[in-house]
Amino acid sequence: PALGCCHSAAPLTACCTMDSPLHRLAVAVLVLGCTGSRRSVDGNMYQFVHDCEYNDHLEDFLYTRRDIFNKIEILRYDSNIQTFVGYTPLGIKYAERFNQDKEYLAGLKDDLDNYCKHNAGVYKSTMTDRKVPPSVKVSATKLLSSKHPTMLVCHVTGFYPQRITVTWLRDGLEIKTDVTSTDLLANGDWTYQVHSHLELTPRAGETVACRVEHSSLERPLEVTWDPSMPESKKNKIVIGVSGLILGLIITAAGVIYYKKKSSGRILVPSD
Repeated sequence: PALGCCHSAAPLTACCTMDSPLHRLAVAVLVLGCTGSRRSVDGNMYQFVHDCEYNDHLEDFLYTRRDIFNKIEILRYDSNIQTFVGYTPLGIKYAERFNQDKEYLAGLKDDLDNYCKHNAGVYKSTMTDRKVPPSVKVSATKLLSSKHPTMLVCHVTGFYPQRITVTWLRDGLEIKTDVTSTDLLANGDWTYQVHSHLELTPRAGETVACRVEHSSLERPLEVTWDPSMPESKKNKIVIGVSGLILGLIITAAGVIYYKKKSSGRILVPSD
């Protein structure tokens, strides 16, 4: 059965049921090293660490399996040389034994395809190649204690992957002064957000825009700031117009109802 580590600081990170002398030895060491409590600080820890390294094109794969006892690496398998290398007297002893086991070495060679290459393709399709375009919005606020009366904020939200470039343009030229930005923030759903700030003194007739470059976009996305009306006033106008339209609809409905009601009445002459 799988065996946990006697050391409370870290769990055993690999399966101890592999059919090999070394893994059986690892179980024996763990059992003998236990002091009767899994929370003992005097126990020992044996780790099996499997690593897959490859480039962005899913090429040049390297598969390694390292055996580590109490933070000291004693043995390593390297797929480039397809053999084990020992780093301690015990590791050298078992490296010699494993290197003579052709069937075991063939199984590790298969792990390069079945474990590394297969999972790398899965991860690339679901994570590495995943792209979500950003949403971009520019807002403005008044500054009271600054040499500039206005601060623009470019809100860039909901994008993946996290690498992104946000710049400010004034009449098509990049602005490099009076620009600050928040750190990249994780949204918790595998998307990110960042907010860039620009302090400026607006000039009549100029165009100020926020430009966003991201791998999900075919071309840079530019959102121009409209200084004609503050956002708060635009919202008030929208609410007012919506209320006016609703009032007109209710009035029209009332007039139609009144006319239908009047057309159905029969007038009786009085004496």
